[in-house]
Amino acid sequence: MCDSIDTIVWWSYISAQRFAKWLTDLWHHIIWCTSSFIEQSKKKEFWYATLYEFASLFPIGPQKVRFAYPKVSQLTSIFQKEHIDIIYNIHPGYLWWQAHRAGKLLNITVIHHSHVQPDNILPHAPHRLEKRIYKLLARFYRKWNGVIFPTEFGKKEFDGYKLEKKKIVISNGVNTDIFMPPKSKPKDKFNILYTWRLDKEKNIRVLLDALYLLKKQDRLTSNIHCKIRGDWSEEKRLRQLTKSYSLQDTVSFIEKTPDQKSFVNLYQECSVFVLPSLCELESMVTLEAMACGCAILIADSPKSAAKNFVKENGYTFNLDTPEDLADKISWLATHPDVLGTMQKKSIENIQSFAFNESIKKLESFFISFL
Repeated sequence: MCDSIDTIVWWSYISAQRFAKWLTDLWHHIIWCTSSFIEQSKKKEFWYATLYEFASLFPIGPQKVRFAYPKVSQLTSIFQKEHIDIIYNIHPGYLWWQAHRAGKLLNITVIHHSHVQPDNILPHAPHRLEKRIYKLLARFYRKWNGVIFPTEFGKKEFDGYKLEKKKIVISNGVNTDIFMPPKSKPKDKFNILYTWRLDKEKNIRVLLDALYLLKKQDRLTSNIHCKIRGDWSEEKRLRQLTKSYSLQDTVSFIEKTPDQKSFVNLYQECSVFVLPSLCELESMVTLEAMACGCAILIADSPKSAAKNFVKENGYTFNLDTPEDLADKISWLATHPDVLGTMQKKSIENIQSFAFNESIKKLESFFISFL
């Protein structure tokens, strides 16, 4: 159950689609229930499943989300026709709620995958409002038969909310058959990479501020280059900031393309992957970077699970201090032996997050309810 499968660019949707494809390869029967008006080109990505589209309102927000409004009778009819055993919810919404009602009528297990943080809904929300959002989410989660969390960090966020349903932690994982280290990293270049959404909560400005400090301090050597791949609400502002800092020779903005090979190549050419994000329930891009042998620099945000990936394969840096990030970039750029050790450690650490292990856990969790 997922709204707007053709417009949502959050990793939660991508993760759900990957799980669905792999479950199909394991001979499970998959259907998708979603909102209407899906682009024909996008439908091709769902060749492995039947799509059921429901009436939806006009697109909402910058991601043009269309919320589906099905009747319970429509869902019960579909679930019976398709012999559904598990209802798997991805995002909160009316579709989410109606699926629960239909599942209860038919005595079908309903599982929810928790991908939501209050910071995703209202960035920089006051602590009191944040607690109210968690309380509301926990109220809904208690109605489902089981809840999946991508990290222990995400699971602990709901401690104290009396969430007694069956719970499990399953990483979104990374496909190590696709994301893998190159034979060797470029020796004459120090490539910094950030990829994914260019939104406010991703805090990408701190990376540009750090590079600007290095430039002012005459520590921005000619071999340092930063690539920022992605788009969204902050792209224009970040491009303008790059220009005002006169960093055009150091920073390149790369548009997203569906070409997976070029995407993997970006990681493989990367020396250090930087994630300045304020909030992350896991960070699949960090896992991909580690699988491709990148050292990592992760913001030490109290709302980010990604900082827990730093285990001898990089550093955390102060969320609000560009000087800290600048110092760590400069240190790694001038100490190739330390950088090389960290890159090798990333490859070792990623083995715990292989996607085939995640799909086994998900399949076992679903089957445990049957």
